[in-house]
Amino acid sequence: MPKKFDGENSKVAVAKARKEAVKQAEQKKKEEKKEEEYWKDDDKNVQKKLQRKDEKEKKRIEQLVKTVISITLCSAYR
Repeated sequence: MPKKFDGENSKVAVAKARKEAVKQAEQKKKEEKKEEEYWKDDDKNVQKKLQRKDEKEKKRIEQLVKTVISITLCSAYR
């Protein structure tokens, strides 16, 4: 007569745990994506305002760089 198997098959237990971990990871990823979509700011006016602000800041920095270069060059020739 064959022995009765009292415990659980270790390979099966590992496989079940791995599948459960993958399933939970996918569920978490779905929830994060759903929450990100909920909080997404897609107002075009706000985006345009931020873009103008960035461009203005970029132009200001470029002007400062030009000023510093011109001052440096003028002082180098004196």
